[in-house]
Amino acid sequence: MAITYVGSRIVGAAGTTSEWNFGLGSLTGGSDATPSIGDLVVVAYCTASATDRTLTIKDSAGGTDYTLIGSELFASDSNGLNMRVAYKFMTGSVDTNVYFSETVNGGTGALTDAGAAMYFVLRGVHATPLEQAAQQGTGTNTHLVNPGGITPTTPGTYIFVVGAGSAALGGAFTQGDLTNFQTNTFADNVDASIGGGHLAWTSGAYNPATFGGGGTDNVNNSYAWTIAAFAPASSGGLSHTLSGKFGGLLKGKLG
Repeated sequence: MAITYVGSRIVGAAGTTSEWNFGLGSLTGGSDATPSIGDLVVVAYCTASATDRTLTIKDSAGGTDYTLIGSELFASDSNGLNMRVAYKFMTGSVDTNVYFSETVNGGTGALTDAGAAMYFVLRGVHATPLEQAAQQGTGTNTHLVNPGGITPTTPGTYIFVVGAGSAALGGAFTQGDLTNFQTNTFADNVDASIGGGHLAWTSGAYNPATFGGGGTDNVNNSYAWTIAAFAPASSGGLSHTLSGKFGGLLKGKLG
C-alpha cells in the first residue's frame, strides 16, 4: 500500500497553565478532513520560552503519551523555544482531540508564553513508521528555521519537515520547496510561529530550504526543527530496517 497524504492542521494558544486541546478534524491539503482507523498522526508541539520545559502530547485528558520522535528540543536564547514531535497510529477508533501540556506548570508552561502545534496525517504507513532515525536541530540568534537534510533509501517514503521559531513579534513563515506548506503564529509576550510540509521522496538526499518571513527577526530569537522519513506499508518492514551494501545483499538473498 502506497502512502497517501490525508491532511494537516495548525492550532495554537496564548500562554496558559492548563492542559489545552484541539480536535483532530478540519485537516486541509490532502484526501480527507479527519483521520481514519489505521492512519498515522504526527504532532509537533512548541512553546516560546527561555526556560527548558518538558512538554507532553497525549490522546486524552491526562491520557497516553504519543510516541516521541527523536528527542525533545530546546533552543536557549532570550526568546527560547521548546519543541516535541511525536506520533500515534489510530487503531481501534480515532481519537477526538489531541491534548497539550507541560509537566511542571501545565499548558504552555507560563501565562506569557505562546504555544503552537501542527498535526500531519498519513495513510498507508508501515507499522514501524520511521524509515530511519529522524534528523533534528536547533538554532539561536534568529528564528528563521534552517532545517538539515535526510537521505531515505526506501521507495515510496514520505518526508515530513516541521520547524518552529520564537520571537517577540512573530509572523507566518514562507518556504519554497515543501508540498502543502502550512504556517501560523500565535501571540503573547513571546510569540510562537510554526510551519511544516511534506515531500513524496523519489531519490537522493533532500535538504529543505530555509524558512523566510516569520515576523521581526533579531539576535534574541531561536528555532527548532525536525525532519522525519516515513516508510510505506508496502516496504514489508525489511527495506527500511536494513541499509547499505549488507542490507541490499540480504534483501536480494531473501527475494
